[in-house]
Amino acid sequence: MTLRWWSRSGVASTAEADGSPVTEADAAAEDAVLSALREAHPGDGFLGEEVGERLGTTGRRWIVDGIDGTRFFAAGLAEWGSLIALESDARSSLE
Repeated sequence: MTLRWWSRSGVASTAEADGSPVTEADAAAEDAVLSALREAHPGDGFLGEEVGERLGTTGRRWIVDGIDGTRFFAAGLAEWGSLIALESDARSSLE
């Protein structure tokens, strides 16, 4: 999904309140993940850097950064990625 937006010549970005860059692809990537997760796990919660938090009912919460490394993404560099973690009963899948 994110590769449709990425270009070696760069991608337009705007500055968030804290000065960090954000692109249209950031929100689109999170929306795509959220849509897939809602279909596969409709009761789970979701926390995204761009779309905020959506509470769930299962004790599970997906934590997503559609594009981690937006500065690189916007500059047309390949040092970025999409991050997804699962938290269950307040314990992350990374613990």
